[in-house]
Amino acid sequence: MDELPDGMRNRKPCLISVVIFALASLLWAVLAMAENASRTYELGGYVAAELLYFPDDPLHEGQSDVDVVPSMALEPEFRAIWDGGRSQIVFTPFIRVSSDDYDPERNHADIRELNWAHFGSNWWTRVGVGIVYWGKLESRRIVDIINQRDLVDNVDPDDKLGQPMINLGRQFSWGSVEGYLMPYFREGTFPGLEGRLRGPFPVDTDQPQYESTLEERHTDVALRYSNVIGDYDFAASYFHGTGREPRVTLGKHAEGYDVLIPHYDIIDQVGLEVQATLDALLVKGEGYYRWNNGGDFPVFGVGFEYTYFSVWDTNGDIGVLCEYLHDGRGSLAPPTNFDDELFLGLRWTANDLDNTSFLGGGLFDLHTGSGVYSAEFTTRFGSNWKIDVKAQVFTNVSPTEAVLYAARKDHNLLVSLSRYF
Repeated sequence: MDELPDGMRNRKPCLISVVIFALASLLWAVLAMAENASRTYELGGYVAAELLYFPDDPLHEGQSDVDVVPSMALEPEFRAIWDGGRSQIVFTPFIRVSSDDYDPERNHADIRELNWAHFGSNWWTRVGVGIVYWGKLESRRIVDIINQRDLVDNVDPDDKLGQPMINLGRQFSWGSVEGYLMPYFREGTFPGLEGRLRGPFPVDTDQPQYESTLEERHTDVALRYSNVIGDYDFAASYFHGTGREPRVTLGKHAEGYDVLIPHYDIIDQVGLEVQATLDALLVKGEGYYRWNNGGDFPVFGVGFEYTYFSVWDTNGDIGVLCEYLHDGRGSLAPPTNFDDELFLGLRWTANDLDNTSFLGGGLFDLHTGSGVYSAEFTTRFGSNWKIDVKAQVFTNVSPTEAVLYAARKDHNLLVSLSRYF
């Protein structure tokens, strides 16, 4: 594939700069309008020192053979509040500085949040860059589609990139309705040539392709209705716009090596989420039907979590989790790990002052037997410190599981020490 002209390759950072400048100017103007109001300011967030460890040598050509990757992460949160708490501005930047011997793509910065919000008696609005979470399941947030995942930062699928949006919501007696207008699309982030947890060919984010002639300037829209009736919590959603999961084709990097070229389709997606709280039992389900993403297909998951309270005469609770995931996409759709999987897990919550908890489990393919085991332990000490330990192991991975098979040597351990302020 021919190299893109410099003007096209440089357009993306210029557009992002313009969008961020426009949002910052808007929020500054809103804050100036509240100059005579009584305002309070809050500063929060954290700074973290992390070690990422890979016990096995890399599998693919070009990957870094560094087994211990140190890094620092900073995510402060600035908040201005006025009008009795009804109006606020939130600014949450993020920056990671990683080892020079590892993937340069992991050195990056992002605006997680930069928005103005106002809350009325039964309505709310949010303008700027924000993060939205949808979904009920533990093993995978199936219907979650507003934000892109930050796949270059860490192994945590809940790490997200900030999405420019206008969000309007209204509470009615029959439920809540929210609308989202997204004037700018954030491309996904992926490990680079030296990075781990990737396939045999890295994804080249400098050569994105779009179905829409407007490319990243296509305006996406979403609607969501949610309600709680007795013990039942449910939501229905609709999304139209640039799909967050790209299809990929083989191409060439500007330096001559093989890469995958991401192609972003214009899709439609209808989603549903349900959760029933029946004393100690949570029954969960979510799914969607999607059109025009390398085909039309359904994806759904169902499961439960049963909690044993105050086990062994302590304050601790133990939850047993079981979830089934099915993905009906075809071979032309974006690749996935979740075509026919069973997740079994265990959650322990100490209910102590340090918020100590553990979550561990395994995701198993019911046809091939391929497995992914993961575990996470977290606890606080003192008033401002927190330790997180996360591990991920791949076992018995079948060659038919293309995505998992490509990462079968990327077992990893992440240890993080965070200072909150």
